[in-house]
Amino acid sequence: MSSEEEVVPLVSAGMIDGTPIAYIAIWAALVAIMAMLPFSVVIGGGGSFPMSLFIYGLVGILLGPIAGAIATAIGSIIAVIIAPYTATFGFAGFIPPTVATFMAGLVTYKKGKPMLNILIALGCAILLVIVFYF
Repeated sequence: MSSEEEVVPLVSAGMIDGTPIAYIAIWAALVAIMAMLPFSVVIGGGGSFPMSLFIYGLVGILLGPIAGAIATAIGSIIAVIIAPYTATFGFAGFIPPTVATFMAGLVTYKKGKPMLNILIALGCAILLVIVFYF
């Protein structure tokens, strides 16, 4: 009998792109909750925007492009349902935050070629502007 130990890699089935599903659920809930909080730059001003705009990039950087986009999509869909007054594009209002989170995660992604990731993120931004603003 040999005393060699078999090394078993730690792999969890509850992960998406290396991010635990619990993290995705927590960040999705945070996006949904922050969407209910209106924020106004000018005190007493008429216009406001949801506080969730501040964390889209952070979600992409912390969770990565795929898991961050999933978390933001789930959170934004829930936000459109529970806080429709903050949805700029109606029910399609989850698409711009999801793409923004994907782009932020892609630019800071460690895998792959950095310049290719930046070009893909730039292409996503141009496509988003063309689709939603023209």
